[in-house]
Amino acid sequence: MLASESEKMGYLMIAYKESLKSEPKIGISKFESLLKPLGLTSATPEEIRKGFLEFSQVRNLIVHKNSNVDKAFQDMCPWIQTVLGGKLSVSQEDFKFYSILVDWYYIELSMRINSRQESEPEKEYIEVQQMLFERIIQSRSRWAENAE
Repeated sequence: MLASESEKMGYLMIAYKESLKSEPKIGISKFESLLKPLGLTSATPEEIRKGFLEFSQVRNLIVHKNSNVDKAFQDMCPWIQTVLGGKLSVSQEDFKFYSILVDWYYIELSMRINSRQESEPEKEYIEVQQMLFERIIQSRSRWAENAE
């Protein structure tokens, strides 16, 4: 039986990831390490890096720890007020934040790809990305409030 195009692409992606294996990456670094050999990396604002770190840690806690807060989570995301052994709940505000974060990164990747094709980013992309960035900052004022 022949593999479908989708299956072939899946196998290629697995092989590509395996060829890049080094130390484990977290947050946005996981994606950026995959993009580096393609020449699609760029400086990412610290606020975006921190947002993706939080997003990935929350996701991992939900999926792998049944939302039970452990010391590793508290160490990685000290700005999130939690109780060791307690359940982490993701609010609608948190969900919106993660959605905005992904939207920002989608636009960022689109602009990187466009720049590889030697075309200037569209003004609308830049404006929307800036608006999303401002919403990310506003949404996460707790980063400053809960700084160690």
